[in-house]
Amino acid sequence: MKNLGNHNLNHNNNLKQNIQMENELLELKLRAEKGAQTHFMGNISPELQNAFLKNIIAFEESFSKTPIKNLFEVLNKPVFPFESELNDHALEIAYKSLVKLIEQKNITIFYEGDRDLRTKYKFITEELFIEEIHFDDLLGDMRCCFRYEDFHPNHALEIEDKTHSFITNWIQQNIDNKNLDLAETFTSPTSKIFRKDEITSKINNIFKCYNKFKNCHYSIDEINFELSKDIGLGFAEGYIKYNAVLYDNEEVLIEGPFKLYFNLEYKWWTIFFIVFPGFD
Repeated sequence: MKNLGNHNLNHNNNLKQNIQMENELLELKLRAEKGAQTHFMGNISPELQNAFLKNIIAFEESFSKTPIKNLFEVLNKPVFPFESELNDHALEIAYKSLVKLIEQKNITIFYEGDRDLRTKYKFITEELFIEEIHFDDLLGDMRCCFRYEDFHPNHALEIEDKTHSFITNWIQQNIDNKNLDLAETFTSPTSKIFRKDEITSKINNIFKCYNKFKNCHYSIDEINFELSKDIGLGFAEGYIKYNAVLYDNEEVLIEGPFKLYFNLEYKWWTIFFIVFPGFD
């Protein structure tokens, strides 16, 4: 008599092995054809990984077949005057018409910081109109997004935003190795190099000493940067004070000047050196 339990177990194991082998082949296909690296975090089943990989490949194949058009063609070659030809009232009317047309094509344009209508209108009609994109009505509800700062970087604003973000994450005790605003390597005052995971581990060991941080007040007093082609160095400095609450509810006031040093690579500012009260 056959042992049906063992038979089913062997069958399930064979299916699992086959799926794992197929996943490896799918990952190789993505790496070879698209240069993509896949990483799965957590306890994700082979079946779910398989479905994900197949969806990615199907999307890439569909995307590669979509025609490449510039935005002017996607919008069916609309007629809009140059910005310099419009007075303020006519510009406002033309801009509203332009935005409505763009939104109908599932295209979003966003700006960091305030930009006046003339800047926005000129940017769209004189720069984005010639920008090429993959476009096909079959892509359904997918949106195409443009960011003004990708064309006209505001480095001071980006450094300021990342400084606010770092301080917020520090006070919330939410800094880990996944933080994209931290560089992959850090420099110490003695010029010793540390890996990102070493720095975040040290930061989290500091967090473990306290129940929470509260009553944070800070100011950013200066932001500066220097660029050389596509590489840059910058910093943000100011003053901060906050209360660190111990596990017995005793509070310790921590305050002093801070300075965060940034480097720019691949159009992305990251923090590589930290002078910060509470971080030794």
